[in-house]
Amino acid sequence: NPAANDQTDAESYTGSEPLDPALADRFALFVNAVDWADLNEEERMAVTSPAGEGKVTGNDGRLRARIAAYRQQFVEQVERCPRHILDYVTTVVTALNSANVRISPRRARLMARSLLAATLVKGSFQEKTTRMVLECSLPHATWGAEVAKSVVDASHRLAWEAASKAEARWVDQI
Repeated sequence: NPAANDQTDAESYTGSEPLDPALADRFALFVNAVDWADLNEEERMAVTSPAGEGKVTGNDGRLRARIAAYRQQFVEQVERCPRHILDYVTTVVTALNSANVRISPRRARLMARSLLAATLVKGSFQEKTTRMVLECSLPHATWGAEVAKSVVDASHRLAWEAASKAEARWVDQI
């Protein structure tokens, strides 16, 4: 639940407290759940349907098999994380820290792991996915702080450029 500093209005979650930054730093990703107004009509019907209560995926184990395959790929690659992922993360963390957005070394490692996993699932290193991982890696909202969009935008652009150069290094070597 979102942290609420003043719990006086009907939209506040009574009893929700901001997370301590040290605790928040131990979670890899932060996902904001959508609210009713964010859903289209079909999504609202699916959420409302009592038939969905307690349902697990009905895909005959295909999802479980895909997750196992992704996990195996991740375990194989985590020790030799691609250079472009490392370049992206080190550049974006340096840029954010320079802009007074504190990113810890632990957070940098979690971000690299998350980005490696997302790249394996997507099948390639994609800017849109990379940006999403960056946004979901920032824990600041959990303790009630906000990171300026302009800072995230600038940091991402700088890091994406660095990562793109790293990905093209093999061409330079030829």
